[in-house]
Amino acid sequence: MEITISGRLPAGISAALVKRLVAAACSAARRRNPGDIHIAVADDRVVRRLNRLFRGKDKTTDVLSFSYGEGSGFPSDSKGLGDIVISLPKVRRQARDNAHTVKEEFALMVVHGTLHLLGYDHEKVRDEKVMFGIQDKVLRKVLKGS
Repeated sequence: MEITISGRLPAGISAALVKRLVAAACSAARRRNPGDIHIAVADDRVVRRLNRLFRGKDKTTDVLSFSYGEGSGFPSDSKGLGDIVISLPKVRRQARDNAHTVKEEFALMVVHGTLHLLGYDHEKVRDEKVMFGIQDKVLRKVLKGS
């Protein structure tokens, strides 16, 4: 599994930490080497445009995940799991609003986006409990050691 990153990571977040977060999320979801993942750090304008184009929602959001799996509408690549796009300005606002550090909030978005690529969602309460439980476990494990 190759993890690539484009855009500027926030202070306190290294590429190595991002890779540990993704690997830990995959491991917690019992998915070893699920495929390559690209993470793009973007601004609100880019994320809003993508959200409007692919989800029909004309607003910015914190994280978008684009799976390359079957039925995704994206060209299938046997090595690619998908892309995660994170709005750094939105992450900064949410960190402030939720009394988190930017590092904690950004790490949350990496794990959250990875779990979406692995097929998890939070549309139903039961699914949310499972997804958020994995998310919390991964964040405690990885951030405690960073």
